[in-house]
Amino acid sequence: MDVNADLYDFLKENKTELKEAGDRVIAYVYINFSDLNRFIRIIGQEHFEESGLNCTLNVTQICIEITSILEFEEHELSNYRNCFKEWEIYKQRILRMDGYTNIN
Repeated sequence: MDVNADLYDFLKENKTELKEAGDRVIAYVYINFSDLNRFIRIIGQEHFEESGLNCTLNVTQICIEITSILEFEEHELSNYRNCFKEWEIYKQRILRMDGYTNIN
């Protein structure tokens, strides 16, 4: 199981969400503005260079799509399953996305 331990802990500490997008499941994390620098240190500034990251701002926090970060790092979303309360809802689709073929 390949995970970024610091990112894993960060996701466990913050609100996360999984949503359907066509044939994929996309992962999001909600970050308080006061924790944004910590998040950047964890994932690295290179993710914010070039075209940046997709996000949504509201009054108290930022919501960042993290599926692309995990894919860039060659991490499987299923390895972060305990960070998402919706895991069981999307389990089969995520495992297929991660390349598992024998899913039962």
